[in-house]
Amino acid sequence: MEAEDELKELCISLSDLFAASDIDYKQIANKAAKYQINQVENALFNLVGPVLWRECYSTTPEVWGYSGDWLWSEIQNNLTEERNSNTIKKAYFDIRSMFIRWTIRDEWNRLKDEIHACKSQASQGQ
Repeated sequence: MEAEDELKELCISLSDLFAASDIDYKQIANKAAKYQINQVENALFNLVGPVLWRECYSTTPEVWGYSGDWLWSEIQNNLTEERNSNTIKKAYFDIRSMFIRWTIRDEWNRLKDEIHACKSQASQGQ
């Protein structure tokens, strides 16, 4: 259960990339730095992104962030839907994933840079 709680916290942090308020990349990176980059990437694009990607195009996106319990529940619902989907729906999920990667590529690249900086500082003992 501890690993699930940690993953939930990572997802909540990553959800800030979809909020309308200024993104605090350093704060997100500090929480994400304890994970491998591929784990963060997976959480962003396969867990958080499928739930929140529409917020990138909303005329009234969430300003103050998302409820952690709501987000985690939606992630679980989405994973269940993906597992139980037919071939056509799976193709939709693949296309959606590519679209999410394209839509937030700048945010992801900036976050990756911040994560690398956090890990570098940690390894130097700063």
